Amino acid sequence: MIEHYQSKLFHTFEYIFQKHAHHKKDAILEVFEYLESEPLLAALLSENGTKEIQNFLRNKLHIMLSTDLQKRFIQLNLNTTELEYSSIYLTHALFGVCQTWIAHGKKESPQEITDFLMKMLGDTN
Repeated sequence: MIEHYQSKLFHTFEYIFQKHAHHKKDAILEVFEYLESEPLLAALLSENGTKEIQNFLRNKLHIMLSTDLQKRFIQLNLNTTELEYSSIYLTHALFGVCQTWIAHGKKESPQEITDFLMKMLGDTN
């Protein structure tokens, strides 16, 4: 049963990130909306959840951030290694906020948490 649910989650995340491939704010918002409506998923993403789902979401966030933020990081004259570390840093920060939001009972709305993350990413659009 867990494997079936996990597979469903992978497909849902894949769909969200493909649908919003060029709009990270929309992707992040839809992920948080999904997390708000799916308590089991939220539990699986918590610190005590399954590593497969956590790694899958982290990987999707990393791909999105690497692609989207490379243009901005190039202006900082970062070398290839620094670009990679920067995207990993931001991926883990975003995922950590997600886990903390879940641990605190999802008090903020998906829109509020997305707006906060966009500020942290330096994107106010």
